[in-house]
Amino acid sequence: NYKQAEGTLSTLRLRAPTQPVSYLEFAELKRVTEGPAAALEVLLQGDFDLTHPANSPILRAIAQDSLTLGKGGYALALVDEAVAAHPASPDFPDLRGRVLASLSRQAEAEKAFSQALDLDPEFPPSLEARGSQALWSGDLELALGYFERAAQAEPSNAQYVYLQGQIRYAQSASERAESLFRRALALDPWHVGANNDLAWLL
Repeated sequence: NYKQAEGTLSTLRLRAPTQPVSYLEFAELKRVTEGPAAALEVLLQGDFDLTHPANSPILRAIAQDSLTLGKGGYALALVDEAVAAHPASPDFPDLRGRVLASLSRQAEAEKAFSQALDLDPEFPPSLEARGSQALWSGDLELALGYFERAAQAEPSNAQYVYLQGQIRYAQSASERAESLFRRALALDPWHVGANNDLAWLL
């Protein structure tokens, strides 16, 4: 019921104008019903300080919508400002790496993820990102190591467990893969990849 949802979320934005969640949820509704341009408009209406670590979820959503709209330069400029303003936060170089990867600037992206891990060696998103880069390059064991570290750092995240299962499946370690897929589904029963891959394995 998108119309009723929009009314509720509009009220939430009025009652909590400084809370990122109200804008994030409203933007998600607009993204589903009208597309990324409408979502981006909502996010920018909040007038948040995008260089503050507390507003990182807003910046991530803005960056993703901007990339979808072909505005990669704009997204990168916003992230660079945040990195410069708070150089001790691993969240911003991690986001910078993701923007650079989306722009096919893989070497620069790897440096950005390494910068995030220099600040926090167990920062889960950057561990996952480095693992994904290793996976793309064909180094399954290196990728597996990164995904295992990410899962240890954030045990409740089903995606990190699922990624381990994918590698075990690729290595023909079916029993281990099944165990990991089931573990991912115990954390998130609606994880599409884990449901799909477990079904194929079975």
